[in-house]
Amino acid sequence: MRKRICIAALLAFSVHALAQEAPAPAQVYITSRPEGALVVCDGVSRAATPVTLDNLSTGPHLIVARKQGYKEGRRSIELTAGQRSAIEFDLEPIRGLLMVHSEPDGAQVQIDGADRGTTPLLVTDLLPGTYRMHVALGGYVPKDIEVTLEDRTPVKVSATLVSDSAALTIDSTPPGARVTINGLVRGTAPCRLDRVPGGVVEVELTLDGFHPYRKTLRLAPGQKESLTAVLDPIPAELTIVTIPPDARVYIDNQFRGKAPFTLTDLQPG
Repeated sequence: MRKRICIAALLAFSVHALAQEAPAPAQVYITSRPEGALVVCDGVSRAATPVTLDNLSTGPHLIVARKQGYKEGRRSIELTAGQRSAIEFDLEPIRGLLMVHSEPDGAQVQIDGADRGTTPLLVTDLLPGTYRMHVALGGYVPKDIEVTLEDRTPVKVSATLVSDSAALTIDSTPPGARVTINGLVRGTAPCRLDRVPGGVVEVELTLDGFHPYRKTLRLAPGQKESLTAVLDPIPAELTIVTIPPDARVYIDNQFRGKAPFTLTDLQPG
């Protein structure tokens, strides 16, 4: 009987000693802004915030919060037996990097209707997503571009702008003809005109002693066109009178008649 009592007392002492030796588990309540971040504890994925991690052992732990579009949050914590702690992660959004270039430089850039500056331009405050970019420069046709930013990887956009007017190179034979575009004098041939409005263009070249040269062109914005005008001379008129009359008249060794008379078909020269 005494032996049984000793054994029972020994078992009770052992259980009590084990209970004292085993530390009570710790607990951590984890939240994040925004919610829905995946919590990883010591390399093991647990659940999305808000979440309570139970039965954590005493000692150090590494808590990580991850959410698409946000920088990873990390927190080291040292837990004691039975400790109850709370951790809040304020996750920072990932901002995209957008580099905008244009040809030529100096174009005004708008993103989703907001002015951002002139090219070359670096934009660093856009959240991941898809944006509408408008690139405009005076004298050029504006361009709209759709841009998608996914992470911190730089995105480069190059916009080649096309002139909103045509370029016209004009030459004349003989040279020196006055050039008129849509009724406005623009120079003397040979010449290059860079700001010719697109659409139907009336071109006229005039030179003393020659018939006017006229041509209608249809030009598109950004188009480059060349035109060579061959001017037709206006025949000269020559009246010849001699004293006494009836003298024989030769032009370039060709007999043309007797004076007085008038020639109306002489070529200039």
